[in-house]
Amino acid sequence: MEINNTINEFIDTKMSQLIQLYIQERHNNYNELGVLFLFFQIDKVDVRYLPLGHEELSDALRADIIAKNNNSNSNMFIMLMNHVNDDVKLIVKDLEC
Repeated sequence: MEINNTINEFIDTKMSQLIQLYIQERHNNYNELGVLFLFFQIDKVDVRYLPLGHEELSDALRADIIAKNNNSNSNMFIMLMNHVNDDVKLIVKDLEC
């Protein structure tokens, strides 16, 4: 199966768990906005949450997330990192919709 199909299938089947994890991690980080990173490799997916204030986030990504955030602060940000073909994609999901 092509890696992009695998990624799409993972997102579709695991979205509710990803949302729960994102909410839990925001709560654990004093409700600080952040990004849930999904690192896709051939045989596994690593997941990591980084709050906006984390030193590992680039200024460009931090600014992009701030610009895409909404007034109610209800957006979820997921960064898909495909290490098979080096694709990177930011998904924004409004958790109030």
